[in-house]
Amino acid sequence: AHHGVRLCPPTPSERIAVVGLGPLGQLSARLYALAGGDVLGVDVAAPRVARLAAAGVRAAAVTDSIAAAVRAAFPDGAQTLVDATGVPTLIDAVLEAGADKPWDDSPTRGLRYVIQGSYADSFSVSYNAAFLKETSFYLPRDQQRCDMEEVIRLIAAGRLLVRDLADVRDPADAPAVFRELQQKSVDLITIAFKWC
Repeated sequence: AHHGVRLCPPTPSERIAVVGLGPLGQLSARLYALAGGDVLGVDVAAPRVARLAAAGVRAAAVTDSIAAAVRAAFPDGAQTLVDATGVPTLIDAVLEAGADKPWDDSPTRGLRYVIQGSYADSFSVSYNAAFLKETSFYLPRDQQRCDMEEVIRLIAAGRLLVRDLADVRDPADAPAVFRELQQKSVDLITIAFKWC
């Protein structure tokens, strides 16, 4: 998540919508907020929305459409979209939540779209939707050592809250945990096993 924020850093008070509030989305929203963005996290799962809000970042549930949820907070649309859904068929729906670029000589930057996650294969994008917003796509590959070191510094300084993102379980409970994860419980963000 930090690598994506570093590749596509926000300008002060930039409107940023993070779509999908699993582990990458939760961390992306929190890191963009720390970096000075005006952040809104959205998800269809109310528990994930509540978890982000409890961490001090504005969040909203998607009840109608992604664009409607984002534009309720940002009527002009988001200037940066962070797609942490992991669902390539949602890309065009997420694009609708982005700010339009005026057809004038204003120095307005086009929409930035960060794909925070991995897709198994190719994905397609509506050319016209991306073109009209003059969209730039960012595809962060992984973290680098500097990303890990900065995140550790933020956690150690108490600036980045992460304890609420992982349920810590006993390794003896692994079979039950994996069954629970297969149920795709929206209450779980991720699981850590306490080995010592």
